[in-house]
Amino acid sequence: MVALEEGWCAHEPIIQSGLEQMFLCPIAWLTYAKCGSIEDARRVFNKMPSQNVVTWNAILGGCAMHGCDYTCMVDLLGCAGHLQELENMVMEMHCEPDVAAWMALLGACKIYEEEKVFHLCHHSEKLAIAFGLIYMAPGTPLWIRKNLWICEDCHTSTKFISEIVGRTIIVKDANCFHHFEDGVCSCMDYW
Repeated sequence: MVALEEGWCAHEPIIQSGLEQMFLCPIAWLTYAKCGSIEDARRVFNKMPSQNVVTWNAILGGCAMHGCDYTCMVDLLGCAGHLQELENMVMEMHCEPDVAAWMALLGACKIYEEEKVFHLCHHSEKLAIAFGLIYMAPGTPLWIRKNLWICEDCHTSTKFISEIVGRTIIVKDANCFHHFEDGVCSCMDYW
């Protein structure tokens, strides 16, 4: 507490003189962070006209001392879709996860679920083909009906699937019938 008060005493005249921008440095906010005032460290950091590798390392180091780096990692892992790593990290934190960490975790899960739903809705023929391969007798043709045009990704995938599994797959999209057999489509890749 004494070091924090000394830090404020040294920093206050600089602020009042209007020269704060000239004297801001990683030492200032690292000192605040080490003394227990991450809020002061963030305030000083946010007043910087620009940040660089040194300033970011200093503020991240300060945040790490207070457990705030976990929330950053939760965001990073969540955005990358690494939900299992994310859950493991939150469960193994050295301190109790705070509200921000749990909110970031829930936000990452929501985004991931929305992406999966988006891909399933827009690539439903792949899901239908997988279902047909599981439940239809081997060798029987698969009939898929789609009310939208088949996308290039699904068209290419269906060609490969028909060749690999040795089955005829017929997809009726909004435009025409696509007969996939032995890795070739009846539309000759023109649709």
